[in-house]
Amino acid sequence: MIVSLKSAKTVSSLGELKGHTVGYISSAFYGENFDNQTDIYKIPLLDNVKALDMLLLKRIDYLATSERGLVYLLNEKKVFGKVKPQFVFHQTNAYLYLSKKSKYYSELIIQLPKLLEEMEQQGDLAEIINQWTFDGTSMVAKGDNLVQK
Repeated sequence: MIVSLKSAKTVSSLGELKGHTVGYISSAFYGENFDNQTDIYKIPLLDNVKALDMLLLKRIDYLATSERGLVYLLNEKKVFGKVKPQFVFHQTNAYLYLSKKSKYYSELIIQLPKLLEEMEQQGDLAEIINQWTFDGTSMVAKGDNLVQK
């Protein structure tokens, strides 16, 4: 996702970042769309801590980061409310691992893929994954159930 300081211009696509400095974690993968942007001044950074510091110090205009990592840092640094989400430009896959040593392995290896496919078809999986969002001031769940401030 792309985030900025609250005072920054609101943007909704990578194309709108033309001419701006965008910090990103050099060891992370952001997808071909980000990699192929030549009109953005991309600043490689070592980690999310340095990246957030650069944003807060106004040394970069925008930051490409993951929502979960960002929310943890905003909470740790007590700077919720200074940063706002702009847009999500790349989503990554999630993986579920099952140990072969589990006493339930033989049952789950058959049932779990079927259950996940059913949940995906019914929209339940997307609902679970998307129920948490970063609104710029806190981590919220649909229905305004605040979990972090």
